[in-house]
Amino acid sequence: MSTSGILNRWVAQTWPVALMVVLLSLQSACLGWHAYRSSPVHDEFGHFFAGLAYWKYGDVQLFNVNPPLIRGLGTFPASRSPLLNDLDRTDWEPPDRPEFLAGRRLFLQHPNDFQSTLFQGRLLVSVFALVGTVVCYLWGRDLSNHIGGLCAAILWAFQPQVLSHGSLITNDVPVAVMMVASAYLFTKWIQSRTIIHAAGLAVAFGIALICKFTALLLVPLFAMWILITTRTNQWKATLYQSGVCLAICWLIVCLPYRFAGVLQPLGEHEFFSDTLSPEGEPVPSLTGNRFRGTLLANLPTLVPAQYLLGLDRQQYDFDRGLSSYAWGSNHSRSWWWFYLYSMMVKLPVGTWLAIGVGLVATVRRFQHFDQSIALAATSAMLILFVISVKSGIGQQVRYVIPAYPFLFVSVANAFSDRETISRRTHAISNLMRGLAIFGCLLSVSASMRVAPDWMPFFNQAVGGSSQGFRYLYNDATDWEQSRYDMEDWLHQHPGDRPAFLVTDTLARDEWARSDTTASVQMTSVLPAIPDGDCWLIVSQTSLSLRSDEKWLWHQTPVDSIHGAYLVYKVSGQECRENLNAILEMRRVPEEDSPQ
Repeated sequence: MSTSGILNRWVAQTWPVALMVVLLSLQSACLGWHAYRSSPVHDEFGHFFAGLAYWKYGDVQLFNVNPPLIRGLGTFPASRSPLLNDLDRTDWEPPDRPEFLAGRRLFLQHPNDFQSTLFQGRLLVSVFALVGTVVCYLWGRDLSNHIGGLCAAILWAFQPQVLSHGSLITNDVPVAVMMVASAYLFTKWIQSRTIIHAAGLAVAFGIALICKFTALLLVPLFAMWILITTRTNQWKATLYQSGVCLAICWLIVCLPYRFAGVLQPLGEHEFFSDTLSPEGEPVPSLTGNRFRGTLLANLPTLVPAQYLLGLDRQQYDFDRGLSSYAWGSNHSRSWWWFYLYSMMVKLPVGTWLAIGVGLVATVRRFQHFDQSIALAATSAMLILFVISVKSGIGQQVRYVIPAYPFLFVSVANAFSDRETISRRTHAISNLMRGLAIFGCLLSVSASMRVAPDWMPFFNQAVGGSSQGFRYLYNDATDWEQSRYDMEDWLHQHPGDRPAFLVTDTLARDEWARSDTTASVQMTSVLPAIPDGDCWLIVSQTSLSLRSDEKWLWHQTPVDSIHGAYLVYKVSGQECRENLNAILEMRRVPEEDSPQ
């Protein structure tokens, strides 16, 4: 082979690897940037305290609505710090959730140690997001070619919700990554039926199961796929390898719980949810067990007790419902369309263009049935269906993230050239590939324009980040991630006084006791509003939830504090006429200085 031929072959083999290295480096920088500059978000207070309790006491009951892997990993740096020595046990009874208040208290007592070790833990957890980029590339490449794989990887790597939630100590991005990794390895095992692929699948799926309970959705899907695809002469090997896979998954699930409660009779557990409690129970202070007194009461449970009780506690939340908000409406429960709606407003327009092209390409390829294509499409549909049916909670937009990698992988179908096509379909395919690439570039552009404020991102079709309060709240707008940014803004604008902070996301006692590096002390009583102009610094979440702040919807903010807070300049008379006894409203001192 000539020198030029060898060089061309080398370039053809290495350019995808080089681009992936660049992509992963850029994604790492973005994840680290967001992890460093974000203050603790609401759920991280609970994860942090529960994680430290796990390291100090082996406690798996706190925050048992999620398995302990992510909070344990995220608090590993903190477990080697003085914070662990100051951790005290809390007295509580289920279904209370004391970890959130206890975590806030720990932050107030040790703000610097808390923030520094939180940042280190965030970096550990953000590795999952990087793994997700690699898996999307590999699966997309297998479905089409290197370009298709790169498009899938880019859509995942620069997705605003992935960059924001992937750099926090929360479970949604890790479980999404391990679910798509499990599904990818499952397709490899289905095609090969080898013990090596079965073991790899078992490890990935076991990790997924101790990231978050959402991963359990893949169990019936995998079982159905085995029944459909296994030929008669494959059953012996398939059953043996499936048994090995289940054993490894079981060990991985039980290890973090130290096997506590494994083989405990089903009738001995105390449940809270309507699903597992007798009809008519429970009331908030009581528990029950619908299996007690039945033939199933003595059936040993194969999973740790707190794994089962965590599932029950999560179902209890779905049963009773939590306050939900969408499109300007508040409700005690969610709506079946909530997560589809949240995707419509949160995903960049370019991402929707690429997904649309991918769905069309997937339908076109179904005539050439491919197990890998079908599994990716079915997984996405199953996740979206189940979270839509579970309509008790409509405030956690991040719950839809596990569907994203499957949707992004489907975009790679637009780049497939495996089947023979006519000149006309060849032109259509080229158009679809061009649109998919254009969608990826648009998505990256939209994400980078708001960097590093990815959490409150909304697409331009609905007005962008500053209009987010009209559509969603909580982890979609202000989830307490911009506490330090707001304090910095107050210090940088000393002439914008009198200023009032209006927020529902921070507890009143937290502000009174705050001792962060750039803390601004604020009164916790309803202040007297002067006659002249004043500045209102309003949380987007507060704008969504407080009916007496709707008058601000028609005002134009003079500034935005990283998308989480909007700043309005209004007259004192307008404030007095429209803001009624807001306990969360505090006046910022005329002269403030860091402590």
